[in-house]
Amino acid sequence: MRSPVGAHERARLARCTRDLGPDHPDTIAARDSYRAVRLESAIRGLVDSAPPLDAARRARIARILEPLTRPAISEPERPEVAA
Repeated sequence: MRSPVGAHERARLARCTRDLGPDHPDTIAARDSYRAVRLESAIRGLVDSAPPLDAARRARIARILEPLTRPAISEPERPEVAA
């Protein structure tokens, strides 16, 4: 089943891609958000269908899901304009 949040994020990504282009920072942020929603949905489906986990397995899975650090998207440098 598709979620309303997933549909919203998918529409936001489409709108940003159409209006701003695929490499614009807002489009990249929308793409990342949409992927995160899809990942959360996939993980929720797996968890709901899995048998109960013992403490050791739960700890191993938690380590896999620890947040990864990624460099932040920075603003492109703008050249100085001589007055």
